[in-house]
Amino acid sequence: MSIQLQTITAPKILELIEQFLSETEQQWLSRQLGHLVQRSPLSLVQKRVQIDELCGAWSNDETLLPIFAEVEVNRLSNKPRDVSF
Repeated sequence: MSIQLQTITAPKILELIEQFLSETEQQWLSRQLGHLVQRSPLSLVQKRVQIDELCGAWSNDETLLPIFAEVEVNRLSNKPRDVSF
């Protein structure tokens, strides 16, 4: 059995559910979808800003900077794995 899924873009999602959401809820959803649908990779500064917005309790934690820098270096240096079934 196979399932075929149709690709739905963020604007289409907003259009489909617009009738069920208040204006405030629509604005919130639009911001959340904007975070999910990134067109280019984020820089470390942009990632820090995003962390500050989403995880305010950790926004002033300077110990996170080296952790994210290390993750970024590892992500860029590791090649994708070949996955075959």
